[in-house]
Amino acid sequence: MPVAAVSGGLDFVIWHFLREKGWEGCLNLYAGRAIHTPDGIKFTFPRLHYGDSANFKEDLVRYQKARGYRVVYTGDGLSDFCAVKNTDIAFVVKGFKPSKHCREQGIPNREFEDFRTVLEALKPLVGRD
Repeated sequence: MPVAAVSGGLDFVIWHFLREKGWEGCLNLYAGRAIHTPDGIKFTFPRLHYGDSANFKEDLVRYQKARGYRVVYTGDGLSDFCAVKNTDIAFVVKGFKPSKHCREQGIPNREFEDFRTVLEALKPLVGRD
């Protein structure tokens, strides 16, 4: 099962964390990039495949689904809400904004406080521990 981290944070911070945990190379990262240029630091974000996407998180979910993938998404912030609305299986952090919006709009999701909850729920989908 391919795994990706999709974050509004900056790549160098996330890669540092992934290296510290030994997870570099275990997943793809879609996040803002900080690029050093002669004029200073330039920030870029993943390009959109669809011009009408609210942000690159929603766009990535739509793109993967169009390629025939079933998408599982976890989120904790408002920038995740559009992605959550378009995913096949959504997990949202209990008590955070996406959780509230999902309840208000009747969007199916599973609340979680710990990634072990997510992993346990996914075991039947991958057929292994």
